[in-house]
Amino acid sequence: MTRIYATLKKQYTTEALKNMGFTSDGSFMVKRGARRCELATASSLDGIWWRVRPLVRRWR
Repeated sequence: MTRIYATLKKQYTTEALKNMGFTSDGSFMVKRGARRCELATASSLDGIWWRVRPLVRRWR
């Protein structure tokens, strides 16, 4: 069972997400961990500012 934590209030730029290890996956940015497990996803309405939704507690 995967828990979904609340979307973070802080918004990140595309460059900041790439520096944290996120990769583009269609219209979302995804951070993957070991065995390609998704740790967090990010979504955006304008493609510039992104909101992160962690899927695990220690996603960074």
